Amino acid sequence: MYQYIKMTPLALMSGKIEIENKYAFTNLDQFDITWEIIKDGVKSESGTIPSISLEPDEKLPVVIPYNKNLEVGKEYFLNVYFSLKNKTRWADKGHLVASEQFALTNRPAVSMVDTNALNTLDIDTQGEDLIIKGQDFGITFDTGSGIMKSLRYDRQEMIHQNNGFVLNWYRSISNDKYADQNYYPTTYGKPLFSYQVADDKKSVTILSYMNATIAYRNPVVIPYLIKYIVYGNGAIDVDASFTLP
Repeated sequence: MYQYIKMTPLALMSGKIEIENKYAFTNLDQFDITWEIIKDGVKSESGTIPSISLEPDEKLPVVIPYNKNLEVGKEYFLNVYFSLKNKTRWADKGHLVASEQFALTNRPAVSMVDTNALNTLDIDTQGEDLIIKGQDFGITFDTGSGIMKSLRYDRQEMIHQNNGFVLNWYRSISNDKYADQNYYPTTYGKPLFSYQVADDKKSVTILSYMNATIAYRNPVVIPYLIKYIVYGNGAIDVDASFTLP
């Protein structure tokens, strides 16, 4: 989304960012400025700073006064928002006109699964179905389509109408009238499907490689691979990649 207020980090650990007015005629004193801190996906702190008087094409450093005592091992983001101070002919008071998110910490490393503490998996095939069962969970892959068609935890189905993960290439673009914004039907070829059970039967690796064909004027073929690792505790690692056509 294009926005007329640019925010750039200067010294994030001190809360210092730079504001640039990209409007042609509007002073930024027309907007309220609010901020929030997101800690592990949950808002932990929020506040406001005074409005700034900044003419078009001018820049100004500001300091966001968040609590700098960040907890080790947690993921923190700073979100900054500009919104209308007063009602206008085109939007109500409080309408959001610009926002930016800054990462305050590096993404925590994903801990490795300790397989020693896991239960073993029960793996079976029925027709084209690969069925994986563990304590209080079950997963079914359709080997004919390469799709995970069922994922159940505590008997509750998580996948709607057997429609598991497939490549979705479409991105809606609403601010470029010259871009082709049409959606073109996509078909998926027969997969190269394989799986490998770990020697201790506490995990299984599934590979599903196939082509997605987009029915454009000249059909576009996108090869893609989905790799699943299912563990005996019900955790699933998913790694997806595709090749540019």
